[in-house]
Parts: sequence; C-alpha cells; structure tokens
Amino acid sequence: MRFTWSRREWLGGRWFYIEIFVWGFLGVAGIYFLINHLIANFGSYGWSPELAIDRKIPAVAWMIIPYTSLYLLTPGAIFLHPLHDRGRMELLLALQGLVVLTVIHAIFFILFPADIALRDQLPVDILAYEGFLGGMYEFIHTVDNPTNAWPSLHITLSYVICRVMTIWLDRDYAETTWGKPLKWILWVNWVLICFSILTTKQHYIFDLATGLVFAFGWWWLIEPGFSKLDAIPIDEIDAIFDNGQ
Repeated sequence: MRFTWSRREWLGGRWFYIEIFVWGFLGVAGIYFLINHLIANFGSYGWSPELAIDRKIPAVAWMIIPYTSLYLLTPGAIFLHPLHDRGRMELLLALQGLVVLTVIHAIFFILFPADIALRDQLPVDILAYEGFLGGMYEFIHTVDNPTNAWPSLHITLSYVICRVMTIWLDRDYAETTWGKPLKWILWVNWVLICFSILTTKQHYIFDLATGLVFAFGWWWLIEPGFSKLDAIPIDEIDAIFDNGQ
C-alpha cells in the first residue's frame, strides 16, 4: 500500500478514498462473489454442518435489515475515520486486514463448500419477493448463493470493522455528543448481525460459531499493529513508509 499512501493528497485527498474503495471492492466483495459463484456453478458440496436445532430457529423476516447493514459498515469506516495521517494509515491497515481475511475465508469455502438448505423456511411472501423486505431478500438471494458457509464472513468482517471504528470513536470522537451513542448502535447492530445470519436462513449455527472464533482470533493477530500505530506521534506517521516499517 506504499503507492496508495504516497498518493493520499491527490485531488485534495479524494483520490485516496477512491483507491481505498476500489481495493475494498475488488479485494473483499470481488473475491467473495467470484468464489461464491464459481462454487455454486461448478463446485460440489462435500458435507453439511446443519444441526437439528438449525431448523428450530424461527425465520424473522425483518432481520434482513441488520444482515444487509454489513454493506454499509465498510463505506461507513471510510467516512468515519479521523482526517489525519494516523487515521488514514489505520484505514489502510484495516483494509489490508479485511482483504487477507477474505482470502483466508475463500480457501475454506473452496476446500469445504457446503449447501445451506434453509431458505424454504422463509415466509411465503418473502419467498415470492413481495414488498420492501421481499425486495431485500431478492437482492441477497440473487447475488449470494448459499454455498460459502463457514466460517461466516459476515461475522468476521463486521467484527473487525466494528473494532476499528470503536478505536476511532473512543480516541478521536470521545468528546462529541454522538460518539458514545454511535458506539452503542454499532455494537447492538453487530449482535443483531450475529442473530440475523441464522434468522434470515443464510447460515447454520456452526457457521456462526466458527465465524466468532475466527473473528476474535483474527483481531488478536492484527490488533498489535493498531496499538503500535497509536503510539506513534501523528507527525512521525509518514516516516513509517520511508523507513520501510
């Protein structure tokens, strides 16, 4: 990301965010949907992690709202990050973590593809894609084939993004009137995301459990990088790339 960093002042700083968006779109969404559709069209399913309890969990149609909120979290991080060099470098660090995380998930999806056969439990009007919620389900069912099961990328990506955004809310926006409420909203929504992957019949409990383990483990691995960066004075951040750190 050295070259992206070196261009961070282009177009008054706007070019930096264009590159961040493109890298995120290709490195996260691009990889996920490529693997998803390749497996759906050409793959085979070796096993199913379905448990009896998975079919006892009720379908809750409105939970598609927190489920799709993941697609707002990533651009949300771009808008929320602090507008200084530390904030921009933390955004780059987060992006790298998310892309590598997606690649690791893709390896699991390729080696252990599983068909999530739960959508028949959704209400009839949802399956017919009627109304506002039906339209949201139609979008998800169109772009996201039920093959990339575990660990749940929904859980791991949202957790890492929430942790990074929490750093900014606690450090840079603690004195604002909206910082603390936004942090509560962020984490309440994350809990809802955890439930939503089950109640929208997009995932099994096994996917949730392995996703949580993966999320906590991944943050444990990458968090020292954020701590190290936080300890560096802002006026010395630019020297990190110059010194090859």
